[in-house]
Amino acid sequence: MSINFYDDSQAIINPFGNLESEIPEIAVACYSKSIIEYAIEKYNGKEIGRISKVPIYLIKYNYKPIVIFVSPVGAPWASMILEDLISLGVKKAIYFGSCGVLDKTPEYQVLIPNKSKREEGTSYHYIPDKEYIDINKKYTKEFVGLLKKKGIKYKQCIVWTTDAPYRETSNKISKYISDGITCVDMEASALSAIGEFRNIDVFIFFYAADKVGKKWEKRNLGVKSESKNDYIDLALELADEIYN
Repeated sequence: MSINFYDDSQAIINPFGNLESEIPEIAVACYSKSIIEYAIEKYNGKEIGRISKVPIYLIKYNYKPIVIFVSPVGAPWASMILEDLISLGVKKAIYFGSCGVLDKTPEYQVLIPNKSKREEGTSYHYIPDKEYIDINKKYTKEFVGLLKKKGIKYKQCIVWTTDAPYRETSNKISKYISDGITCVDMEASALSAIGEFRNIDVFIFFYAADKVGKKWEKRNLGVKSESKNDYIDLALELADEIYN
């Protein structure tokens, strides 16, 4: 696939996020509203404004201020929120949420992508055309250390990032399994490309949810579970460790 959208000249419209107070340099985002609501309650979060209708909250974790929010699903909207946060001073962003798996990866398994196959359109406006983007260049070592300390199983993998979840076809899935791809999401390559373009750190991890193989298996996708709240505590522990 060849997409020639990249242009390194100056953009006409640039991010201009506006919030009620200054924000710290680190943000944690999840695609699950219930998980973020758990964190708001646990850490006494305060809404400090909205960006493109998305509420942005400030919490303190180990006395350190951290921005948290529910990231929109899909690369374009998620990318706009990140861009505005960067314009307000965010320099490190941790994203996590569920992903579909192509293989036998069990439910709730922690997955750490190191590369993404780019099948969304947003990233091609930020970095030149290439099939894959290397992601999580920083903080994987720190995150793996946290997981090992807690005895949590994990897998490093390649993710397929798509704009079209209803076009995850059987032929593609068979091919991508043979290419060594483990899971599928809708934002990773775009968010990582923005991090590369804006020179900020973006770290992404997943927990395994539905299975997209010969047939679709919903498994834990969309199921409310207290065990899912553990993932934001992991994200906040990582934020604490990499805090400047």
